[in-house]
Amino acid sequence: MKKNKTAQQIFLSFLSIFILLVFYSCSIINLDKKEPGKTFFVFNEINNDKPATKSKPLPIDLVLMEFTAASEFKTNQFVYKRKNQYIKDYYNRFFLPPEKMIQTKCATWLGNTGLFKDVSTKSQASFSDYILKGELLEIYCDRTENTVSYAIIKIRFRIIKYNKTDKTIMEKDIYSKVEFKHFSAGNLVNSWTKCLKNIFQNLGHEISSNI
Repeated sequence: MKKNKTAQQIFLSFLSIFILLVFYSCSIINLDKKEPGKTFFVFNEINNDKPATKSKPLPIDLVLMEFTAASEFKTNQFVYKRKNQYIKDYYNRFFLPPEKMIQTKCATWLGNTGLFKDVSTKSQASFSDYILKGELLEIYCDRTENTVSYAIIKIRFRIIKYNKTDKTIMEKDIYSKVEFKHFSAGNLVNSWTKCLKNIFQNLGHEISSNI
């Protein structure tokens, strides 16, 4: 009887050691395994293929002050939406904060429209300048449906006459949604770029109508 108990204890001891060795070897494998690298993206070039709506430029200088982002989208990571849940992509990211890149793209776009005497992104403004501020309210990919995805961007623009009263000339939320198939990070960036082009075109019309 004692021999059986001793044999059983020895067997259980060997079994415990075997299990520990298996877990230890698995942990070594996991430590040695390389995780996929992060990929960084920028928006594509945006061509302004439509002429300005005014024949002569407005006799004013427009300064684009630093664009900001809503707290939910203040991240370099791509954001996806599935039903009512937002998910951040650890591996696919913007090279710079998206609101910074959008500010640069917007300045280039407006400069090419010929609407203004001058368009810049200088940090200070004079009393004769008009100020354009942008707040990135939304930028994500809606992947709720299985067959198609939607690139979505929403930006709030404000134009202010920079003087003692700082009068708001225009305030507008502009939204764009672009459908695309065959989801990939590259296709998403292409679609976000199309969103920006739609938004900039609408912004140009708004500015032309309000100033």
